Amino acid sequence: MTELLCKGTEQDREEIIDFANYVFSFDHEPHNFVKMVPRLYGAESASEQYHYLVRENGKIKALLCSYPMEIKVGDAALKLAFIGTVSVHPYSRGKGYMKRLMNAAIEDMKQDGADFAALGGQRQRFQYFGFENGGMEHRFSFNRSNLRHAFRNVSEMMDAVPLDKLGKEDWDCAYSLFQRQEVRGKRSREEFPAMLHNWNSTPYALLSDGEMKGYFSAEGKILFELVLKDEALLLPTIKSAMEHLHMDRAVFKAADYEEKRIALLSSVCEESTTLCNANYRIFHYDKVISAFLKVKQQYSPLQDGAIILEIDGERTAVTVQDGKISVGQVCSSAPVISLGGLEAVAFLTAPLCARRRVEARRHPFLPSWFPIPLYTASLDEC
Repeated sequence: MTELLCKGTEQDREEIIDFANYVFSFDHEPHNFVKMVPRLYGAESASEQYHYLVRENGKIKALLCSYPMEIKVGDAALKLAFIGTVSVHPYSRGKGYMKRLMNAAIEDMKQDGADFAALGGQRQRFQYFGFENGGMEHRFSFNRSNLRHAFRNVSEMMDAVPLDKLGKEDWDCAYSLFQRQEVRGKRSREEFPAMLHNWNSTPYALLSDGEMKGYFSAEGKILFELVLKDEALLLPTIKSAMEHLHMDRAVFKAADYEEKRIALLSSVCEESTTLCNANYRIFHYDKVISAFLKVKQQYSPLQDGAIILEIDGERTAVTVQDGKISVGQVCSSAPVISLGGLEAVAFLTAPLCARRRVEARRHPFLPSWFPIPLYTASLDEC
């Protein structure tokens, strides 16, 4: 038996899709990756080169996708690698194929200058490769009783903003609205329609007098990526979506930096939870901390202070002085907090971290800094 670890090519496209469909359908429920993730597997995609394959005697027995993308975070641009479609043939498990694929992908991320990486999946499974639960999202759920009681005053505005499926004539306007977001994954205009269909979702437009007021995508009870010209349309849009799409329950996610949206949603929802956003591994702590601290500063004041983070033996200083954020330059007089890589992700980005609570007793400014609002949108995930 011969084994080969290689990167995918255009000629591998059909085999990659068939293999992923087979493995995920075998383990879970019927999967159709062409429909489920058109960003990667749709007719216009060309993602084969981002797939790592293990072949036995010429046949694929394991694969994963490591998709590079750019995240705009305020004035900064961060390089993200998102891992998905991790799959091993059921009869080839236990041979270490996933380990080989993950290690190869991570080594390439480092070589390509990725600032951080993200993936979904079972926590402990990916801790072996330096990934830990982190980031932060707020999740809100709504039911029919909420509509009857808390949404009574939005009916008039709702009627003025009807929903319709996004048509070809709407894509330019929707893309323009998307581009206005301060934190967003970089998407080309060409791939934007496919992105709004990721995860079997359907995009909808809010139209009034021939003008687009916003858009969102929906799949089942989940409302993805609700982008509006005017946040006053938030509740009318949720109510319209639930009634138009016959939802008994709707779930909506918000990033921590969406402060006004969080305040409004939390006042009318049935339930709200705060949880980790994904599994993350950070390669360039200085860039990630700096970018997201500056975003956090816009909605939550940062107290003055200085620390040195020693993460896996490498030191990064973080200083806030009179509103000015400095990350990277080491100040020998600052106290040192030593962390391992997994612990650092939780310390810096997770909603709850026991170590951070302990350190806050010695450094009272820490709760105003961390967690940073690290977040990746569902439609950007692979």
